[in-house]
Amino acid sequence: MPAAPLPPYLARRLADGLTYVTRRDLASAGIDVSTLRAWRRAGFVTSYSYGAYGIVDPCAADMDHFAARRLHHVRRCEALLQTLPGAHLIGGSALVAHRLAVLRFPDRIEVARRPRVQSRRDDFVCRRAWGEAPEQVDGLGVQAAAEAAIEVAAHEGLRAGVVSADSYLFEGGTPGELESALVAYGRKAGVGQARAVVELADGAIESAGESLLRLICRDAGIAVIPQVEIWDDESLPFARVDFLVEGTRVVLEFDGMVKYTHPEALRAEKRREMRLRRLGYVVVRFTWSDLSAPVRVVRTIREAMAVTRAA
Repeated sequence: MPAAPLPPYLARRLADGLTYVTRRDLASAGIDVSTLRAWRRAGFVTSYSYGAYGIVDPCAADMDHFAARRLHHVRRCEALLQTLPGAHLIGGSALVAHRLAVLRFPDRIEVARRPRVQSRRDDFVCRRAWGEAPEQVDGLGVQAAAEAAIEVAAHEGLRAGVVSADSYLFEGGTPGELESALVAYGRKAGVGQARAVVELADGAIESAGESLLRLICRDAGIAVIPQVEIWDDESLPFARVDFLVEGTRVVLEFDGMVKYTHPEALRAEKRREMRLRRLGYVVVRFTWSDLSAPVRVVRTIREAMAVTRAA
């Protein structure tokens, strides 16, 4: 993030709602290549795609990591779509525009366009268009969210697909809409894993980390119940846990990067966990780094299950 104020030309574009600049724009304004290079070195602009550069917004410094990455990707998409008439965002790029969860932010912007063409470049991949006409999201042509979840499942696999399909349902989408999108997808490559994603998707899951933890448990044959209310001795609910291992008092919690950023929130969570332990529950917490080692996750859960059986 640049420490110095933006050059006036770039500041005016941001004020006008333009978050990128092209070489053609610069030439029209009488700004030469050497100035562009100086701006890049100073961190005022960053390369989005061939001939297009994003303007680094000073306000983005106050955003959390996820919001900043989403903003960066969406602005890359805005710049690219200006150079691809008739194109719209699909797959992971569409899900980012819809503000839904993705397992990973796309390295290449994912687009489709009619007439039917397929192409790939360092900064984007263009696939065949299918399904309904694109929607408008923040001024961008974007694949419908249910279809984008199916696209991700077909091209990126079960884990990525479940993360996005869970998010779609959690944000108000319906299983029927996912089913309809699957039917529209037809028999194209990846339809089998897309079908599996539709069958597994669960709107009770609140985050990508919870989606992955649920899949780890499923693959290990450990049945879990999401979003379970725990009641105290006076028959009053005092906690809702991410997962309860079925038939046990083992609680599984996923701790994301920003779950307890405020000291008071952390203290309240510690008090909540103490009450759970007093009632005989074993609380097992996992972070993003834990999920990269599924065997260790499963071993930890089974050890906790053994503890509750022995109690």
